[in-house]
Order: sequence, then C-alpha cells, then structure tokens
Amino acid sequence: VIAGAYIAASAAAGFALSTVGVLASGMQHRYSIGGALFLIVFGGMLFAMTIAACALLPAIAVIYVAEHRTLDSVWFYLGIGALAGAIAYGIYTLWVVIDAGTFQAFFAVDPKSMGSELVGLFGLPGLAGGLVYWLVAGRTAGSAPRIRPPRGDLA
Repeated sequence: VIAGAYIAASAAAGFALSTVGVLASGMQHRYSIGGALFLIVFGGMLFAMTIAACALLPAIAVIYVAEHRTLDSVWFYLGIGALAGAIAYGIYTLWVVIDAGTFQAFFAVDPKSMGSELVGLFGLPGLAGGLVYWLVAGRTAGSAPRIRPPRGDLA
C-alpha cells in the first residue's frame, strides 16, 4: 500500500506541476485545448518520474517516522508535501542561478517575472502529493499489526 501511495502521490504532484506550468506559460502563449492537454499529460508523466526519483530517500525517512509514530493526520501530510515543495523551490532557485535559460525554454516563462506563480508552481504540487498519499496510505499509518518474535527461550 505504501509503495502504491508513493507512486500515486508522485503522479499527483507531477500532474499538478505540469498543469500549473502550462497555465503559467499559457499567459504568454495561446495553446489549443489539445496542445495544452498534450503538454499537461506529457509533462505530468515526466515530472512524476522525476519527483518519484528525487524524493524517494526523504520520503522513505518520513514514511518510516509516520508509520512508527502513527502519524495519520491529513495536516501532517499536507505540511510534509508543502515542505517538499519548498525544498523543490530551493533547488529551482539554485537551478535558475546556474542556468535560467532551461526553465524559460521549457515553460516559455521568464523566471524573474513569475512572482506568485512560484508558490503555485512548487507549493500546490507538494500539497497535491501529500493529500493523495494521505488518502491512499497515510490515514491508516501505523495501524498494521506488528509481527513480534515469540517470547521465551529459543533453546
């Protein structure tokens, strides 16, 4: 269930990121409905795979803590999702400093003029991923029966 929830959360975050990116770039370029849907689906799949790969190790640590401490609050998972978005924003900022042209070429948006779109571009996908993970597996965190070794002498 945890692996399936992680995949679903990564997909939700990827498609949310793609949708926000297409909407933000659509302000400068008029896409046809078909073109916008293609960009959302294709970009969503690429972002989902990237998110799943990049977030795997931190997600394992968070899932481990959540399972062992029975953290099943939707607010916990939304907060963790938003934190993941904030970390992605930090990586994005570093990326812009190193190579601003890549982001601008992909989304056709000038990163310096985006302003509040950055919140949506990174915060909303994190929230979407956190919510989907909670819906699939987080609600029941720590509720699985634990297997304990038998008591007594083994000899």
